[in-house]
Amino acid sequence: MTTEPVSNSGNEGQPLPGVDGDGGKAGSALDAVMDMELPVVVRFAATRMLLGDLLKLGRGSTIEFDRRPQFPVELLVNGKVVARGSAVTVRGNYGIRISEVLAASERSLPEMEQRKR
Repeated sequence: MTTEPVSNSGNEGQPLPGVDGDGGKAGSALDAVMDMELPVVVRFAATRMLLGDLLKLGRGSTIEFDRRPQFPVELLVNGKVVARGSAVTVRGNYGIRISEVLAASERSLPEMEQRKR
């Protein structure tokens, strides 16, 4: 998997608060988790269906979702919505252009509460 460089709003090269000035303890703890891989999913839409309706699906079936194409897609990390943006193509592959990063307090809200905002 290839990724594009990400800008963090002009804070490149700036240490995280608490990383410096403590003898390197927080930095080494942070370094230990920086190589962790997390599942990242781009969600265009979601719906719920009855099992009976799912079993009736076949080639050419269509499923209607509750989201219009002009609405932003959601970026989920480890199952939580963390950002929203537009679907784009990057070198022939799907990508997402981030337009909104949710505050940490919004990430813990149930999905339906986030959609109301």
